[in-house]
Amino acid sequence: MKLIKEACIGNIKDVKKYLDKLDQIDRFETCSKLKLGGLTPSKRTFKFIVNKTNNLDQIIMIRTNNSFIIKNKNEIKKLKKHIKKFLKLGAKNFIFGYLTNDNKIDVDTCKKLIDVIKKEKNTTWNFHMAIDLVDNYFEEINKLINLGFTRILTKGGSGPAIENVENLKKINDKYGNKIEILVGGKVTKDNYLEIEKQTKIRQFHGREIA
Repeated sequence: MKLIKEACIGNIKDVKKYLDKLDQIDRFETCSKLKLGGLTPSKRTFKFIVNKTNNLDQIIMIRTNNSFIIKNKNEIKKLKKHIKKFLKLGAKNFIFGYLTNDNKIDVDTCKKLIDVIKKEKNTTWNFHMAIDLVDNYFEEINKLINLGFTRILTKGGSGPAIENVENLKKINDKYGNKIEILVGGKVTKDNYLEIEKQTKIRQFHGREIA
């Protein structure tokens, strides 16, 4: 597998920083409000990327607030509405992650969102850094595999990814042939090669990845 770099952006201003370096990245994780951990992006940002980057791949964040826990049915309705909106715009790839109150994968909520996404052909759903709050990576990753997730975004622990290389390697050794592992968490153009060397993971995510 080739080495893949995913640029995390929160608005059009962030995208513009990459317009002269598009040969150095492979896709965007498209969000808004990165100070809140990344929420669903605006249509304007999505369309800007389509028009200015020759439709470079985008992974669309689906999230309405800075919590990983769904409080009520109205939140799920909003999330579904966001997915449908971006499907109509031509989006194919989505990222989200929800947990129960005891920090396990919220399988029920994930299924409800997946059911909307998979109505369109050639779509993918990916799980973000909520995975780093679970108590048992290995038990919870199995649930994501069973749900058909394509990829997991993880820093491998509570701190920056570069401090979690041993755990990232364990995760990749056990599951790298079943689900894609994408490393984030203070990953930059200056440290991703060192993480790759120590873990053999080939996908990296960050705000300063190129």
